[in-house]
Amino acid sequence: MKITYHSHNCFEFEANNKKVLTDPFILDNPLAFANPNTLTPDYIILTHGHFDHVSDVEAIAKRTGCMVIGSVEVVRWFNYKGVKNVHGMNFGGKLQVDGFSFKYLHAHHSSSMPDGSYGGSAGSFIIDDGLKKVFMAGDTSLHGDLKVFADVYQPDVSILPIGGNFTMDIEDAVYAAGYLKTSMVIGCHYDTMPQIIIDHKKAVEQFEERGFRLELIPIGDSITI
Repeated sequence: MKITYHSHNCFEFEANNKKVLTDPFILDNPLAFANPNTLTPDYIILTHGHFDHVSDVEAIAKRTGCMVIGSVEVVRWFNYKGVKNVHGMNFGGKLQVDGFSFKYLHAHHSSSMPDGSYGGSAGSFIIDDGLKKVFMAGDTSLHGDLKVFADVYQPDVSILPIGGNFTMDIEDAVYAAGYLKTSMVIGCHYDTMPQIIIDHKKAVEQFEERGFRLELIPIGDSITI
């Protein structure tokens, strides 16, 4: 599985000759430099409805016809805006398509749509390409159910928010990594706003002290797991 980081919680996963884009926040993101008009995902998965996770969904989905996957409340909002190819889920559900499976799990965070309308509850996903499982936490605080997720789903890699203020900070994310039992953690939701700027060196060191590897992927770069 190839993982490209577009900043914040926007990642692109490539496997099985398909592309999965998460939480696209690009044009209004001061750090992102990808061109949304050239992205060609087959699927977009959304953890929740906040603007900094959905701002480019409508344009990308209408241009490409890709399937938009998320909570029933979030995808219904986009359906009303003219996005035709949507798939609504709720916690505990799993969608299997084109060699991928997307398991939708709960997170501890709020959710509303950019216009203030109801956005359901925020969630997390297990993204499984048949060879590797990635736990994408989305926006969340530290919570004990991460231990259950590890026991039941056994992810290989965790993607965790580390910026604090709106989500877990670095200290809590280190505990979350311990709950999830993944030696490799990819950081997200940091540096894009003044409230969530982090010390990169310190963050890496704090994870290393507990025996975890923190990957802070440079924006636009990719890794393969």
